Amino acid sequence: MNSLIHFIKEHAFELAAVLCFALPPVGLFIMLVFSLSELYRHIKNKRLFSSSPVSLFFLCLLAATTGAAVQMGEPLLLAESLRILFYWGIFLKIMGSGTRGRFKHFRWIVIGCGLYGIFIGWLPKMLSDAPVLAFLTGTELLGFKHYNRLIGSTYNPNFTMFLLLVGISFLFAEMLKDAGKKDWKNLIWKCIPLFFLSKGVFDTGSRAGFISMICIYFIFFFRWNKWIFGGGLLFLALGAGKLAAVIPRVHSIEGSLTGREKIWYHSYKIFETHFLFGTTPLGFGQVYASLFHKNIYHAHDIFIGFFVEYGAIGGIAFLAVLVMGMFKLGRLFFIKRNYRYLNIFLLSLPVIVLTGFLDEPVFSPQIGMLAVVLLSYWEWYSKRMFQPHVAFLNRLNVKHNILKRQLPKPELQSISRAITGEIKAIESVVHETAEPFEICKKEVRNNRGKPDEKTPDKELSDKTPDKENE
Repeated sequence: MNSLIHFIKEHAFELAAVLCFALPPVGLFIMLVFSLSELYRHIKNKRLFSSSPVSLFFLCLLAATTGAAVQMGEPLLLAESLRILFYWGIFLKIMGSGTRGRFKHFRWIVIGCGLYGIFIGWLPKMLSDAPVLAFLTGTELLGFKHYNRLIGSTYNPNFTMFLLLVGISFLFAEMLKDAGKKDWKNLIWKCIPLFFLSKGVFDTGSRAGFISMICIYFIFFFRWNKWIFGGGLLFLALGAGKLAAVIPRVHSIEGSLTGREKIWYHSYKIFETHFLFGTTPLGFGQVYASLFHKNIYHAHDIFIGFFVEYGAIGGIAFLAVLVMGMFKLGRLFFIKRNYRYLNIFLLSLPVIVLTGFLDEPVFSPQIGMLAVVLLSYWEWYSKRMFQPHVAFLNRLNVKHNILKRQLPKPELQSISRAITGEIKAIESVVHETAEPFEICKKEVRNNRGKPDEKTPDKELSDKTPDKENE
């Protein structure tokens, strides 16, 4: 009994994340309690903005929401502040107590919840006879039913699509690791959940999800084998016409695009009249219905959505966070390209943008929570990657390589024992410094520069399989 209580306390955050997709109302409430308690702790310790500049992004959203409520004379719009505080607290929680072990748990939770959503999506008719149970399990939103698509446990097919795509990206990252280790048995076993997740994306009927899934597949093949990637591009070019026929609900693409264009245009008109603060996500539907006499609850585009819902304040803050994230990801890929978790973020982060072009799945608190956790771990990880310890490790490795080259020289045999001791001391320091920052433990490629040369900022490589020791 004591061990069970200890386990629950130790993994309470992860268990709440599971409940967010198993019993969404319960899980989201528990996660909200975690978030608000974390915010309180940071405010009490006066560390609200110490974790990352991303906190300024949430502050901008909070300011925009307050301004919109005052400008529109709708005090109830201040309830949107609770959603922002919910996301902000999750971000602070991960920045303060995130570990690579918890990140691994999160990845497998997403994969598992995606599979659960597919399987429970097969039971909507059984659960529809019990609307309360259907609401608790996320298979049906009260008052909305009869989707002829896979709903999963997120109340909406497009929201489930996002969950499944992130699960596919995490699974692909694991498969790339298996391929690097030449562990083909594990890689093949992972093809089974990959099939179900991919089929699930198709069953959601989301065209944006289907196209995003194709893009993720190509990123996977690009990172695995350039020849397979090239062959895939050729196959896509030759069979583009036939592939188009496979797209879900292909017969309604033209009408759907026309509808999207109207929503985007009308959203832009709303933005013009609520330029500075926006309408908030809660107020968007009210304003849209009053102006255009149609019930539309979000802008169906993440970029337009941020500007129309949070005004210029929130929209510019969102673009700033996006540009910073893309810059850091590009720096890892093009300059360093050797961090342990590069493939995970290279495959998963684009899901937010790819699905955001034609939809806005982060409108859902469940999916918004998932996106915030993903972005929080990216910020948590990248923050540690671009710190001065990298140059320090590089200098140690250069010194290590020089000493190893000097060790066999005949004229230094009299002090060989001292050189060997210094080499072991450097290896110990490198290990102790690299471990907390999640850096792969393979040494830097031999730098053949002289001792007095300034060394470039190159760290430990992940060209070979890494052992996470989680």
